[in-house]
Amino acid sequence: MKDFVTSLDNDNSKSLQDESHDGLEPEIKIQLSDDYYEAYVTIDYTNSTVNLTKDRLIDILKSSNILYGINHNAIDDIIKSKINVSNLLIARGKRHLNGTDGKIEYFVNKELTLKPEELLDGNVDHKNLNFVQSVKKGDILAKTIPPTSGEDGITVTGKNIKAKPGKPVRLLAGKNTLLSNDGDVTYLLADSAGHIKYENEKISILKVLEINTDIGISTGNISFNGKIIINGNVNMGYKIESEDDIEINGIVEGAHLISGGNIIIKQGIQNKSYLSASKNVYSKFIENCQVVADADVICDVILHSSIESQGSIIANDKKGLIIGGSLKGKKEVIAKTIGSEIGTITTIELGIDNNFINNINKIRDSIIELKGNIDKLTQAINILDKQIQTDSTNSKLIDILDKTNKTKIQHSSQLVELEEKLIKMNEYIKLSKFCKVSASIFYPGVKVKINNCHYNIKNIFKSSTLTIEDGDIRVGNYT
Repeated sequence: MKDFVTSLDNDNSKSLQDESHDGLEPEIKIQLSDDYYEAYVTIDYTNSTVNLTKDRLIDILKSSNILYGINHNAIDDIIKSKINVSNLLIARGKRHLNGTDGKIEYFVNKELTLKPEELLDGNVDHKNLNFVQSVKKGDILAKTIPPTSGEDGITVTGKNIKAKPGKPVRLLAGKNTLLSNDGDVTYLLADSAGHIKYENEKISILKVLEINTDIGISTGNISFNGKIIINGNVNMGYKIESEDDIEINGIVEGAHLISGGNIIIKQGIQNKSYLSASKNVYSKFIENCQVVADADVICDVILHSSIESQGSIIANDKKGLIIGGSLKGKKEVIAKTIGSEIGTITTIELGIDNNFINNINKIRDSIIELKGNIDKLTQAINILDKQIQTDSTNSKLIDILDKTNKTKIQHSSQLVELEEKLIKMNEYIKLSKFCKVSASIFYPGVKVKINNCHYNIKNIFKSSTLTIEDGDIRVGNYT
């Protein structure tokens, strides 16, 4: 308990007496806390001969400079009970509350911690370690929490105590980030897609993720929305995903690579790896793997692999080998050697087929249907607009109009997507007339399909090109 001091005079133990009263009053002492926010009363009735009144006790408090926060209920109890009290809280002030300093709330992890992802069954996936913290443009990275001004206080003596306001905090913008103010709150936003780097009290966004180690147990799977550069190998069972290019300076062994751009592998891929690229795939060799590319596949050696390309498949470097497996493309296949001396079955399909034509017809039918639906929705919207103009408070009509507009927007978006797809497919039809397979040497066992025409190579062909002409596959000179 804090030490107390009397508020009467310089004598801390002096009792309060009123000599003008007949008889002897109870002995009364008033004490203040060190911070003047509390006052206590001690009353001793031992030698008193007169009753203490409420007004008298309040006068004594005021004469002791107790002016604020007097507890009248406590005074009523004292007067009613007429018993001794010791250090009873008789007045309480309003304590001042200093303001809190501003602070920064982060919506990203400032420090990278490799932690396995917990699965629904309670187990952990040691391949997903959250090695990369990716963000998209416009993501909120952090925001300031403003300081508070605090609340002023009043002591029991009536003195005002000013609160100390909190200090503001400063939010710093790193590379590829920007600050945005909304009133007294400042937001830090990502100004580009990338991954988080926290350094010198700044968050920066790096557009290229460069990893100077193998992808394996120390990194886990990698998922990033920018370009990825791996200065090592990709080990079996691991996965890399990017919305941009993936560049590997080592070997890919039994791994999954999915790219929204190009996949570039300086060494090669093998052992049942799977690659999917929205653009081109470049690799020194491809062995016993599956590759899907929306553009070209270019490498030196393709062995016993499944290749699907919307463009060309080219193996025309030093060795220029294509042996075994299945290759499907829309334009051409070019290599130095296709097949092998032992007659390894190597299947090549180019151009379009009946399934492709059927898909085009389905898309055309869908486009016609969507256009009809959009016309009907447009008519409905015009009718609803007119009805709302005469009855603008009809919430039911407004709700129907809103839903109809949303449906029209969805149909229009689907229409644009299908029309773009149809244009691309029609381009493939045009290109299919010029599809070709060229090699310095073909071995028996190579099976070629261009559009709906088939050709099985039974003898060694040298410096030859297979093309479609007059509904049949022709063998000509290497071009």
